[in-house]
Amino acid sequence: MARASTAGGRALGGAYGARTGSAAALGELGLDLGELAGLSRYRQARRIVEAAIGPRGDVLDSELRQANAAVVLWALTEEVEPTPADLANRWLVEYVWEVWVTESGPLLQERSADGSDRVRLEQEMRAALEATVSVRALPEGRALTNPRVSSTARASFLR
Repeated sequence: MARASTAGGRALGGAYGARTGSAAALGELGLDLGELAGLSRYRQARRIVEAAIGPRGDVLDSELRQANAAVVLWALTEEVEPTPADLANRWLVEYVWEVWVTESGPLLQERSADGSDRVRLEQEMRAALEATVSVRALPEGRALTNPRVSSTARASFLR
């Protein structure tokens, strides 16, 4: 969990830095604001995720990479700039979702001959997860730093 929350915090800090134009937040990842500005949002997301996790990973990193990629891309493409709490809450949902799907996928597949039960169960689980995170939403109005997001994500995940 410590590795996931650290990498998640770094990715969220990078996404926040790209959205707000914070060279300092991007600098923590070794990224340059001017260089990122010339890239598409998709390429920006890829660079941020690679800087947060590293360019390669093993199978155990796939859930973390997928969750970070989903949240960073979401943050970069949203019409309204997400708040730091929005970013952290979204990351919690995406990471737990990815782990749950990986761990439960084979069992769900076994129990659903035609797949319709699996889709319904996944939709219910996703809705329950989103509701749980929204009830325990992180407080607004705090500055976003990579270490703060990491510690907040770790604490929220363990609640």
